[in-house]
Amino acid sequence: MNRLFLGMLILLASVMTSANTVFQVDDDQRYSLSRQVDYLLDDSLELTLKSVRTSTEWQSIERDTVNFGFNSAALWLRFELQPKQDNEYILHIPYPILDYLDYYSFVDNQALEPIHTGDARVFDSRAVDHINFVFPHSLKKNQVLTVYLRVDSQGTLDVPLRFLSRDDFLKYNEGEIYFRGFVMGILWLMLLYNLFIFLSIKDRAYGFYVLNIFAYLVMSNAYDGGAFQLLWPNTPSLNDYIFPIFNGLSQLTSLLFMMALLQVMDSQRWYKYYFLVLISIVSTFPILGALLPYSTIVPIQVVFSLLVYSSAIFLGLHLSIKGNRTALYFTVAMGLFMVGMVSSNLKGLGLLPTNFFTQHAFQLGFFIDMVVLSLALAQKIDIARKERLSAQKESIMNLKRYEDLYSESLSGNFHVSLRGDLISINEAVLNILGYETQQDLLTDGETHNVNRFSVDDSSTEKLLSALKTVGHIVDFEQVAKRKDGKLIWVSISVRSVKNDDGITEFYEGSMLDINERKENETLREQAMKERMATLEQLVIGISHELNTPLGTSITGISHLNQLVIDMRESNDEATLDPALFETMISQELEAIELTSESLSRVNELIKQFKHISVSQQGYVNEHVNLFVVISSGLAKFNRAFAEKNIDVQVRCDEGINICTYGEAISEIIVQLVSNSLDHAFLGVDDKRIEITAKLNNDRIEIQYKDNGLGLTDKGKSELFNPFYTTMRGYQGKIGLGMYLTFNLLTQLLGGSVEVENPEKGVSIFITFPSQIS
Repeated sequence: MNRLFLGMLILLASVMTSANTVFQVDDDQRYSLSRQVDYLLDDSLELTLKSVRTSTEWQSIERDTVNFGFNSAALWLRFELQPKQDNEYILHIPYPILDYLDYYSFVDNQALEPIHTGDARVFDSRAVDHINFVFPHSLKKNQVLTVYLRVDSQGTLDVPLRFLSRDDFLKYNEGEIYFRGFVMGILWLMLLYNLFIFLSIKDRAYGFYVLNIFAYLVMSNAYDGGAFQLLWPNTPSLNDYIFPIFNGLSQLTSLLFMMALLQVMDSQRWYKYYFLVLISIVSTFPILGALLPYSTIVPIQVVFSLLVYSSAIFLGLHLSIKGNRTALYFTVAMGLFMVGMVSSNLKGLGLLPTNFFTQHAFQLGFFIDMVVLSLALAQKIDIARKERLSAQKESIMNLKRYEDLYSESLSGNFHVSLRGDLISINEAVLNILGYETQQDLLTDGETHNVNRFSVDDSSTEKLLSALKTVGHIVDFEQVAKRKDGKLIWVSISVRSVKNDDGITEFYEGSMLDINERKENETLREQAMKERMATLEQLVIGISHELNTPLGTSITGISHLNQLVIDMRESNDEATLDPALFETMISQELEAIELTSESLSRVNELIKQFKHISVSQQGYVNEHVNLFVVISSGLAKFNRAFAEKNIDVQVRCDEGINICTYGEAISEIIVQLVSNSLDHAFLGVDDKRIEITAKLNNDRIEIQYKDNGLGLTDKGKSELFNPFYTTMRGYQGKIGLGMYLTFNLLTQLLGGSVEVENPEKGVSIFITFPSQIS
């Protein structure tokens, strides 16, 4: 009775600890285990095999994948298999980046040797020398294989379980090897081929393309376990760094390649700065991959990979719509790569089942991506070739155009050898130097070098020395001798012409005839001297005119000051009698009057000085009648004309209306008439003033004449100079009236004035525009 009860307890415990029944398998089929598996999550990471075998917390997997995504707990899996035939079987887990994988197996409740492996342990810990996890079993018909798996990983807890016969596994493995070898071989071939192209043409797009392939190859081999098996089998700690580091490099080089291929940096559009920000962020991933834990950096890289590649696709679409064929290739390639990458990431997150496509989606996507991008680069080469051919044609046309410009240029052009010998000369040089042909110039004289351009026989040596020192000469002025013997000024500019190696082959230069420029410079210098002389005369005149009244004022004030001092002293000494007081008061009043008159004279002089500047008078531009403004200027002198018996005649059409500064014209008439009244009619009986004004096209012409004494030769040349007068000191004449007339005509009215040479008297011819806007 007790034995029966004990047996029932054992049977009950067996039922409670096994959610699934034993799964029957045939050796001619391949099985993907999921719903036949129970799982248990160990958050404490401390459960042992003994404790989990008796645990009541086992749960059945209710989906077609054994994938728990990123999870910090340890995952325990349990399943039982019973073969229907005797055979060699394989439990295959095609996900090689599980950190810790502890494999416990029982055949008919007989424990087999446990296997502790994973990519955080040395590669020799694996049961079979294979990039994936392979566990072989020799089972007889109806034997029960019970398996407990403990999985602990920083990456995703993706545990694809494949159970099949040994022969089927070998066939499957052979296909995997061929597929992997084909993809890797093509990628290595593309890397080397494009590396050769990059070294040949130095195109940065090819450089980034090669780096992108290399980063992917390292990352992919780290991901599928090939690099661990071959390169660092005894250093499993590298597995935590190699994948995130080169995954970051893959994203970075993809962005750099995209920007070079689509010439994003040559654009000033907003997306240029957007991708620069992305690059600055992604460039930190390789560094962070070496610093942060695998479980932290890889999810970040996964999220950013979606952002990076989706942004690249949108840019490719944008440029493709605008007709960029290279962008069209890029968009297709990036789209296919995105399909593979998203499928692989969804598989890693447990949202897609693990099968051949999802397992190799990333590799397939990248492989197709690289092939299509290779076509895009080929398209880029073809475009570059066409552009080069077009550039060659344009260079030929430019060369022909240069030759035409060289020979037909208005400036003289010439070529000089390294020794200074003349190689070629264009027509303009011959015209400047007065020769008809190049042969005529070279045979005239003993020298055939640049000495032909200068009267200085050492010019060749000076020119070559300067060119060797600085490489060019700009606007070098020198005197040259024409064929007819005339000396002229020329300006020469010469520069070195170098080949692709930076070696000077010859010199080319240009020559300009600057004889007129030098004459103009002489005229400008002379005009500047005359202007400075006028300014000096103006300053001296102002100083001279102000000196006398100011000196008188200072003397008067000084005398007045002394008188006041003497009066105070006399008052203090009680010696100031009425007679002395009256005398001092009288002298003080005289000093005050003298000082007042002198200061009034200064004030009047300053008013006249202000007339020198036409901008100080406030003249208004308006529509006026020419006859009226002339008459207005004469009206001031009607009484003087009558007293001195002067006949004034004005010949002007009363219908001439102009737009100008009318008051300025009236002031000019005032100054001319005033000058005649002051200087012209001393001893003349028949006094006449004639003013003739007319409109000639769009200019006003006025001739002012009197029949007075006329001007001396000095007066004719200095009439319009400041402070020129023959009556200095008389009636306040300081010689600024005609200077003001000249300023009004030339500065305000934009005209000119000329002193003519009549037989008698003075004749002044004035002209200015009739319309001033």
